[in-house]
Amino acid sequence: MNWQALVAGIGAILTGAGGCIILIREFRRRDRRALTRELDELGRDVQELRANLVVCRRYTFHLVEKLAEHGMGIPYPEEWEKDEE
Repeated sequence: MNWQALVAGIGAILTGAGGCIILIREFRRRDRRALTRELDELGRDVQELRANLVVCRRYTFHLVEKLAEHGMGIPYPEEWEKDEE
């Protein structure tokens, strides 16, 4: 076996390994990009839900004020009473 065939074989092995590394790196990059997009979308959803929660709490506060002005008590759901015990 001559040295040129040996160098060609080693080159082929290194080229295959390099191709595998590039392929793995590309799949990881795509996964990271997809996860980043999903994380951004979930962050927007959470932000929207928090804004809705603030609106609901503000509405509840004003509703309680109106009930108190009319001399009515505040009805609490049974689940809240169980949580306080």
